[in-house]
Amino acid sequence: MASDTFLPGVIDKRLLAAYEKARGYMAMEGVTGVSIGRPVRKGKTQRQLGITIHVAQKLREEAVPSQHMLPKEIDGVPVDIVSSRFTPQPGEEP
Repeated sequence: MASDTFLPGVIDKRLLAAYEKARGYMAMEGVTGVSIGRPVRKGKTQRQLGITIHVAQKLREEAVPSQHMLPKEIDGVPVDIVSSRFTPQPGEEP
């Protein structure tokens, strides 16, 4: 397994650390949640795990001011931005 691949069922400290950093984006207007999941690239769900940042409305990159741009990766962990209302499941933190 490559050192930069995060696979389902494998707890990786870098993935968890990136998740904790991503939770800081919850303070941004329009961000509705943060989770760990499989990113989608060019319409295809990837095998590796990454961080998903849920937003109320996803905009085209050129329409987002630079100070509101969310990252494409955090410390080497891929980040996917999706338009959704994030609803934590029982036992999950918001």
